Amino acid sequence: MGLNPELLNNNYILLPNFIDVDKAKALSDEFKEFCNKEDIKGDWQVPLSHAYCNYISFLEFLIDRSHQVSEIVGEMVLPTSAYARVSKYDATLPLHKDNEACEIVVTVNLDCDHPWEFWIRTPYPSNKSVSHVLNPGDAMLYLGQDAWHWRNKYEGQYYTGMFLCYVLSRGKCSFVAREHIFKHGPGIETYSYKKLEDEKRD
Repeated sequence: MGLNPELLNNNYILLPNFIDVDKAKALSDEFKEFCNKEDIKGDWQVPLSHAYCNYISFLEFLIDRSHQVSEIVGEMVLPTSAYARVSKYDATLPLHKDNEACEIVVTVNLDCDHPWEFWIRTPYPSNKSVSHVLNPGDAMLYLGQDAWHWRNKYEGQYYTGMFLCYVLSRGKCSFVAREHIFKHGPGIETYSYKKLEDEKRD
């Protein structure tokens, strides 16, 4: 087996109806209630949001979909983290690439009150900037380390996005799963993107 040619050619694959719309909304409502109750703040990328790593329901979903994601990618993947945000009016996602924990990312629209384009750049030589609107329940799988991606200002009041992060089991980033997740076992809930960046600088 090898990586899905569509993924290699475009840096992404669209996954319509990745999750049932009613299930997606239920997860969104549950997460929004949690964020409000616990006064969860935004992160450094999207301050106008509630942002949280490895909320238990999303962590369960991350593990549950690992086999499906492996089949779509064309190679076995290992889960690293499940991130989520409830983005607010005027939020933006700056142009960026992801770190090693996010070699393969599935971004899922759980619920929203307004469309929000997801922009991504295709690989060389085309190097085109393309955008897609994900409806609730839809997802996009993309190469987080390779593809520049971003979102412009959000014009709605809320957008609940879930980000399922994986690495290729025999790829260049597999060390994230081997050394930072499975090695430390129960500490998975404390793992975050920022911690990985701090460890790299040290």
